[in-house]
Amino acid sequence: MTGSLAPTAWALPGNRAAVHYASTMEPEVTLRTLTTDDLSAVLALELDEGQDKFVAPNEYTLAEAYLALTTDEFTPRVYGIFLGAAVVGLIAIAHQPAENTGEEPFYEMYRFMIDRRHQRRGIGRRALEQTVEILRTKPLGPGSHVATSFVPGNDVARALYLQVGFRETGELDEDEIVAVLPL
Repeated sequence: MTGSLAPTAWALPGNRAAVHYASTMEPEVTLRTLTTDDLSAVLALELDEGQDKFVAPNEYTLAEAYLALTTDEFTPRVYGIFLGAAVVGLIAIAHQPAENTGEEPFYEMYRFMIDRRHQRRGIGRRALEQTVEILRTKPLGPGSHVATSFVPGNDVARALYLQVGFRETGELDEDEIVAVLPL
């Protein structure tokens, strides 16, 4: 659990003040590799109104990862974003080896979503920071950087990526803005 202690003051007899620290503990945000036990919860995650133009459905993400594994197109890893024991989001990464790209190997973060009921609470930022920490260990092979992309107009995603240290490259991947973070 992470959190803080919030002071609450009240008066005691003799005009003495006492401070009680009430816990504002919030369950810890963790990333875990998804299992079949998590499937129903992941498929039940919902985007906020209008976000479907920015993020593909989780069904698509899971199918894409499966096809990549079976065709050796790239090496995916899909993580559930957990708040305590509850799945509240999904993040998908891929390792792009040099033979696939014609350039130095790198990681790609190709999907990132937080359920609408858990947005605007810092969960996405903590999950993104943990993802970067994992990628710095180069879990699927060597890689110089992590790349991601976002749809123009997705100002929330853009701001989050920039806060965590990603920088826009000026390139487009199809119609999406590319941002990278050195590992």
